[in-house]
Parts: sequence; C-alpha cells; structure tokens
Amino acid sequence: MTGAVGWHAWALWRRLRAALPGRFRITVRYYLCAAAWIPVGATLGALLSRGPDDLWHGRLLVAHTSAMVLGWLGLTLTGTLLTLWPTMLRTCIDARAEALARQALPVLCAAVAVVVGGALVGLRPLVVGLYPVCRGAGWWGRALWRPARQAPPREFGTWSVSAGLCWLLFAVLWVAGTVAWQSDWRSVVDGFTPATGGSRRGSGPEMVQGP
Repeated sequence: MTGAVGWHAWALWRRLRAALPGRFRITVRYYLCAAAWIPVGATLGALLSRGPDDLWHGRLLVAHTSAMVLGWLGLTLTGTLLTLWPTMLRTCIDARAEALARQALPVLCAAVAVVVGGALVGLRPLVVGLYPVCRGAGWWGRALWRPARQAPPREFGTWSVSAGLCWLLFAVLWVAGTVAWQSDWRSVVDGFTPATGGSRRGSGPEMVQGP
C-alpha cells in the first residue's frame, strides 16, 4: 500500500508541475501532503505491532493514529470535500473556498507534525497540538458552511458527511483532553481507545488502516 500511494503521489506531483495554473490546485497539494504521512504511519504501525512496553505502547499508539487518521485520512478528506461538498448539496462553491483551503493547509500539516513528534519524544504537552488541528479544520470548514446554508443537507449522503465531520471533531478533542489529563503514557491507552474505536492492549490489532 505504501508503495502504491508513493507512486500515486509522484504522478500527482509531476502532473502538478507540468500543468498550467488552475483553480483548486490546492486540492492536489492536500493529496500530496496526505500521501507523505503514509510511510510515517506505516513505520509507526509496524513498531506498534511488535509489542513494545507499556510506556512506548502509548506513545506509538498516539503517534501512529495521528499520522494515519489526521495526516493520511484527514488531509485527503479536507482536500476532497472542498469541491465534493457543494457538489453533493447541488449548490455553488463558496468563492473563498480556495483561499481558505490554502491558508489552512500549513496549519493542519504543522499541527499533525507537532502531535506525532510530541508523542514520539514523550512530551505530552506537545500533543495538545491537536487543538490547532481543530482550529485549522475550523478555518477550512468556513468554505463548507456557506454551501450548507444555501442548500441544507437533506439526503443520506450529505447527512452522513455532516455526522462524520462532527464525530471527527469530537474525537480529536477527546484525544487531546485524554493525553493532556492522564498521569502518564501508560494510562493514555485506556482513555484513548474509546474515541478511536480500537482495542485495548493485548486484545487485538490497533493499527489504523488506510482505504
């Protein structure tokens, strides 16, 4: 999977360099940034599957899940919904959408990097970088608000996307609070798994798989 995503990212990068400037090139940049997190998440997942001690288990779990869910899936999702959301609602895209997405991308990438790095070096205060993830997502989400006001969700697909975004925001805030308030990395796992839907240590795999 990592090789396939890397090849896909290389093809996108080549096309982006060769193509004439166009609207919503930022979507491709979101895909490239998302693809960059795949080898990171895969490496962390492999280390996690080797059964590290309790201390490293918590740190690797937070780092791996953040790289895959927020980096790989999250950036792919935000890049796609920029144009897919108004299409699903059958309405016009917000005129500010491209600018908002371009401004949010470095915030989101930096925040995910801080979270992953903070977990790996064992600095739990850095994992509060999850809150900037929410701020970047909120800034990007302004591009989704105007189309939703013009044509509110009325179908299963649009309501599912809305519910998924709300769940993701709640889960990120839950994880940030869990990591911040637990006494150590060993106790992080018990509070972490309810939000991610994973299993406790020793009861099954916890790695997040990409699509």
